[in-house]
Amino acid sequence: MRLLLAFLAIVAVPSLACAQRNASAEQRCYELSSEVEARDCLEQFDAQSRQKVDEVQKELLAALQRWDQEPAYRTASTDALRMANSRFEQFREAQCEYIASLAAGGNAAGDRRLLCRIEMNEQRARQLRSEVGRLR
Repeated sequence: MRLLLAFLAIVAVPSLACAQRNASAEQRCYELSSEVEARDCLEQFDAQSRQKVDEVQKELLAALQRWDQEPAYRTASTDALRMANSRFEQFREAQCEYIASLAAGGNAAGDRRLLCRIEMNEQRARQLRSEVGRLR
């Protein structure tokens, strides 16, 4: 278990250096006239990014069920994907708490957390989508 987490940290951390902000969400939301509107906008981007990940996860699970492999391999891959999804969510929350903590108690902590989650969700959706393509 610790070895798996260490491996995930080594593989994921370099790509997460960029995952601290989602430039598209940041640009669009901070153009709004008030902090309240900007926060609502970020929360909408967050909800949309989570929905996107959920949709692609379902699509990948369905693709695994149709995968032209023996049932034991389909089951093992499905179980591994479910575990990876759960671990991703744990890692995303821990990473984005860290990013929020860099605001040192300031008002930007919530925005930093949301921008981090949006970016990590976008990256995860892209990763899963590429796997769907490989299984077709």
